[in-house]
Amino acid sequence: TGVQTCALPISAINYQEIIGNLTVEITEQSENQNILLVTYKHPNKQQVSDVINNLTKKYVDYSLEKRQSGIKRGIAYLDRQIPKVVLQVKEIKDQISDLRSKHNFVDPEVSIGQITNRLNNLSQEGEQIAIKRQELQLMVRNLEQEFKPQSNNSTTAIELATPRYLELRNQLRDTDVEIGRKSAIFTDNSIEIQTLEQEKQKIVTLIVEEREAIRQKLDNQINILETRQQSITAETTNLQSKLEEWSTIFRDYNHLQEKLTLTNNK
Repeated sequence: TGVQTCALPISAINYQEIIGNLTVEITEQSENQNILLVTYKHPNKQQVSDVINNLTKKYVDYSLEKRQSGIKRGIAYLDRQIPKVVLQVKEIKDQISDLRSKHNFVDPEVSIGQITNRLNNLSQEGEQIAIKRQELQLMVRNLEQEFKPQSNNSTTAIELATPRYLELRNQLRDTDVEIGRKSAIFTDNSIEIQTLEQEKQKIVTLIVEEREAIRQKLDNQINILETRQQSITAETTNLQSKLEEWSTIFRDYNHLQEKLTLTNNK
């Protein structure tokens, strides 16, 4: 509170007098906010008001000038940085474009997915071929056991039977029946029995030939599977090499995309 009613112009106020009666404190309100507390004591109310008003104006003008100066410096910095960033963005985009043109892709992940799917399909096909080869090889071993001179029956041959093989087996069975029937009447040296035995031997020879044809059919199927397996192995090796190449391309592509994002966010 002032004790005099007369007002003094601010220009008439002594600087030392102001300093002597002026107190400035900084109070921390929060982590990012401080309060500047200014106290001026004098018996003249008008002088107190003039001093506070002038200090307030000076502080506001100073703060505004500092902010404007900071904004100008920021704008000047951006003016210097923007052309650099634009150039960097262009260079990165050019690198991405060159990478796409060189390897002919839109997204390398698509190519990697296609190769991976093909490798999976080849793997499944290879497993199926391996199983089929084992089955056929087992049949071949069974045929070798069943195709003996004293044997006229073969369960494996029947399983793989051709119409010709089944017909010969029926003829052989009928001939054996006829030999058994006539053996009750004729001796083994009779023309009738000898003729039937000769006929039987011809049928047996034909059956053996037909069995060999069946064996050859199995061998051909195994050869086809082996050829396909070799093709799968070669294609798998080639695709694995391509997968490694595309993995490197994918890594480079992602690096450029991340670099582009970081540059755009500057």
